[in-house]
Amino acid sequence: IYLLPNELLIYITEYLQKKSLQRLTQVSQLFREIASPRYFECVGFKPPIHFEGLSVNHGSCKALPVWRRTNAFMVPSTLWFTASHQTLNAEFKMLDVFFASLGEGSIRRVFLYFFSGPSNVTPSLVSLLESIQQLGCRELYCHGFEWLWRSRHSFTIPTSTCKSRLMRLELCSSLLFSGLAIPFTLKTLQSAPLEKLVLTDTSLTATQWSPFLEPLYLPHL
Repeated sequence: IYLLPNELLIYITEYLQKKSLQRLTQVSQLFREIASPRYFECVGFKPPIHFEGLSVNHGSCKALPVWRRTNAFMVPSTLWFTASHQTLNAEFKMLDVFFASLGEGSIRRVFLYFFSGPSNVTPSLVSLLESIQQLGCRELYCHGFEWLWRSRHSFTIPTSTCKSRLMRLELCSSLLFSGLAIPFTLKTLQSAPLEKLVLTDTSLTATQWSPFLEPLYLPHL
């Protein structure tokens, strides 16, 4: 089959289903380059052009591991990810692995949209957030999912710090102030050299804000 002209191989991929295309990209570098455009089309993935921003959702993010290993791969300056109620741990882990494979300081801006889900924080989502921060991202935006009730979580200010280069942080979602995400959020606020900070729709009560704001030190704001 390696003796066949590339044009014929490309023609054959037009008749393959999504799973078959994905498997074909794992056979060899040659087949990956031939099958990846058709596979990207099947999952709704649009690679950026000239280092532009990249937009993915729970379906198209499946193409990231394939795209990462193609000759056409380029690190986008901005990434948008839109979650939904269909987003599973597998998608968050896939994004986590993708970010971990990149060099520090490569993606400057990350937008995470949770307007349609998920409804709770999982370890894989927290791991993704930590990978984004460790990557050296300069701007992080998280929007969506506002609870209709007040959060009852109690928390303490973490004494440890984390490596962060975030200069702009927008957390407009109660999801980042709930469950497993609370330690990440508080540690980030304590450690990042923030120059702009937006916190809305946190679902925190005034009683919860008081012990949090008192020791918070933001010298650049």
